[in-house]
Amino acid sequence: MKKACYRAIMTGAILLAMAPVLLAATTGQINYQARLLDAYGRRINATVSLAFKLYDAATDGNLLWSETHDGVVVSDGIYSINMGSTTPIPASVFTQDGIYLELAINNETMAPRQLITSAGQALVARTVMGEDIFVNQSNGKVGIGTITPTEQLDVDGTIKITGFKLPTGATANYVLMSDGNGTGQWRPVTAGLTETDPVFNAWSVSTYAPATSDLWTAVGNLNVATDALDTAVGLLNDATNALQVQAKALQDATNALNSNKLNISGGEMTGPLTNEIAYYGNGIGLTNIPASGLILTNYVKISGDTMTGPLVVSNNVTVDNALIVNGSFTNKSTTTYTPGTEQVLANGGSVGVTSITYVKIKGDAAPVTLGDPQVVLGAAGQFITLQGNDNVNTVTFTNSAGLILAGAVPFTMGSNDIMQLVCDGNTWVEMYRCDK
Repeated sequence: MKKACYRAIMTGAILLAMAPVLLAATTGQINYQARLLDAYGRRINATVSLAFKLYDAATDGNLLWSETHDGVVVSDGIYSINMGSTTPIPASVFTQDGIYLELAINNETMAPRQLITSAGQALVARTVMGEDIFVNQSNGKVGIGTITPTEQLDVDGTIKITGFKLPTGATANYVLMSDGNGTGQWRPVTAGLTETDPVFNAWSVSTYAPATSDLWTAVGNLNVATDALDTAVGLLNDATNALQVQAKALQDATNALNSNKLNISGGEMTGPLTNEIAYYGNGIGLTNIPASGLILTNYVKISGDTMTGPLVVSNNVTVDNALIVNGSFTNKSTTTYTPGTEQVLANGGSVGVTSITYVKIKGDAAPVTLGDPQVVLGAAGQFITLQGNDNVNTVTFTNSAGLILAGAVPFTMGSNDIMQLVCDGNTWVEMYRCDK
């Protein structure tokens, strides 16, 4: 049967190419008639399904249009349908060359596709179609340069005409105007003007006399006012200059006053110079001050310089950081002790046990025996070394609650005798002694 189908479609294609093709004016349809024979050349009497497709190539290509007709009656081998009755054929399909028809009978595609010749191209001739002109078959709108016209005549491009006539409403000296929607109409020239006072057509002619005209007088008054303004501006400039001179003089006076003041950081000294002075530098600026005029009641602070003479302090000295001594050093306040008033290993004068590890010690013009409460607890794990400094004014340590001596044996320290103690957190414990 497939062989008969091929034979039938070729016959139909030949009829399509040779017979005139008619397109309904508004529906985009092409009448199609063909003969369907079986393998023996006999005419077919049956009901079939026909599928039509238009392509821009003999094989593959782009599908331009398609539709299917079910229940087509074939009588005595003849059938007839209107291509486009289900899906209208766009006229734009035939604006190009080489359009091919593909037919399928009962879902079996016939091959090859058949080229639609000049009879089918009559569609273009009917609508005056081409690449630049298009007619919308459903509403009759014509497009030039566009295939989607929105008005009865839609031109995409420049219009060149040799004559122009709009009969409706036309009259002499009228112009073509547009309303807010773009609709044009003939109107007189004055219709496009919005008049405000003075009305443009109410001009009157008058003669201008400079000597008597009010405008002349007004101009003269304006000149007088301008002169007065110029004078006022000049006076203002003079006053400004005078003010600038006075400001300069005031600045000079201020500079002279400041040059005779003793400036200090943070403000101006209003009373006598009776407080402490901290001097920073190399001392050059103090060469003309007598020693009697420099009184230090609390402390001396030296930063960035080296003291070359002796510094005698009659009270305690507190050292917050490291004390560096280049040369001999005698700790007079912490090597002489008075029983009952000073505490060895605590604050003997000004030296605390938490900040020293080595102390020279001697009695105060007589031998001294120390025990509780003179021996005060230090920090846990702290070591301290005591060295005797005098064979006459000796210092004797005895075993006590706060001081545990080796074998509980008292130790009398003379010159260069040494004893090393360590604090366990509760008492001082003797670790080593050397009796010279």
